[in-house]
Amino acid sequence: MSYDIDVLVLGGAGVDTIVYVPELPLPYADSYMIDSGVRTRAGQTGDFVAVGLCSLGLRVHHVDFLGDDPEGDLVRALHRERGIALTAIPQPAGTKRAVNLVGPDGRRLSLYDTSRAHADDRFPEDTLRTLAGASRHAHVSITHPCAHALPVLREAGVTLSTDLHNWDGENPYHEPFAYAADVVFLSAAALTDPARTMRRIAERGRAEVVVATAGAEGPTS
Repeated sequence: MSYDIDVLVLGGAGVDTIVYVPELPLPYADSYMIDSGVRTRAGQTGDFVAVGLCSLGLRVHHVDFLGDDPEGDLVRALHRERGIALTAIPQPAGTKRAVNLVGPDGRRLSLYDTSRAHADDRFPEDTLRTLAGASRHAHVSITHPCAHALPVLREAGVTLSTDLHNWDGENPYHEPFAYAADVVFLSAAALTDPARTMRRIAERGRAEVVVATAGAEGPTS
């Protein structure tokens, strides 16, 4: 078959404010002097997947909810500058945003603004089916409402990948993603037994490849 899109990226569009702090956890104080600056920029999990894949020369299309707000403008500008196709579904609640506290060793504490979404948010099925039908593969962020898109993508016959991030292996929210994807990435940071969790994903789901990352120690698959 001939495809117009190499990878369809679902969800994970938003804006982060990055604050570099002297240590994590950050002891309580009335104020801190931050000499490394505070930066606000477009780029959450789906945005950076799209940017990385585009840098590899793949044809990428990103779809997510965006608000008509300054944060949404930053996300649109990022995609425009990188030449990444973007389908922006209007989000009256506004574009997703977060504050990331980053320690000297690169560890991060993320504070997500959950007011920028609604429980009944859904990707329009017609839009999703059209994009999936034109795609070789889809990468699904674990952000809401991507879980509800999984059955539509499976029906469309497109292969799936996902990143479970710092799943503890127990939170049921992650399970639909873990068991629907053909390729699963996750961090070992919160896992007491990474190998057991990886085996469970492979045994209960569709995954042919499971990769657990461990920072400087490298990945295990």
